[in-house]
Amino acid sequence: MDFDRGLTGDALAKKIEEVYGRSRVGIVSLLDRLQERYGGLTYKSGYFDEQATFSPVCEPDDPSDELEILYAVTTGAPTGASVHIDGVVEIGFDERGIAEFASLDYLIECDAIFDVAGEWSESKALYLDKGIFSEVHARLLSGEIANVEMLPEATGNHSSWFLGEDVGIFVCRTWSELQLPMQPFMKIWSADERVAGNVANRVLQG
Repeated sequence: MDFDRGLTGDALAKKIEEVYGRSRVGIVSLLDRLQERYGGLTYKSGYFDEQATFSPVCEPDDPSDELEILYAVTTGAPTGASVHIDGVVEIGFDERGIAEFASLDYLIECDAIFDVAGEWSESKALYLDKGIFSEVHARLLSGEIANVEMLPEATGNHSSWFLGEDVGIFVCRTWSELQLPMQPFMKIWSADERVAGNVANRVLQG
């Protein structure tokens, strides 16, 4: 899909120097890489639970604003993502944002695992109190709740994927960290209803 690339290359470098009084070659080359690799990509995102479109641009205008790549991901909702100069992906809602993924590759891999887990027929969702989210995460890492391994390449600062032979588990507190009215949650997928139910019961029983 075509998208408006905005300023790029030498024109962008010149604009950045005009606005910020210094060059920032790193973000110019980063934007070029992101546009070439992801620009125009669109798909149904399990992470955002919305159609996601990748249309990264850099619009230097106000020297008091952080220089970043905007509209890296847009959705049909007020949620989306921008990219910092170091490549870190910030998940945002309106004016609020938190650093979440190390790069756009991590976000895309996170969404890819939703497709893998979605092939299993049974799914359950649990909402967790903020106070026990870290405990549940630690129990998943230890294997106490299920025989799963965390997937680092699909994991962020506030969300993690765990995958086993017969179960997939996604835990997330991104949206509560953004102060939205949504509790941290866990989603469980399995081909076997008993497996999904056992995982949920172990979490609820503590």
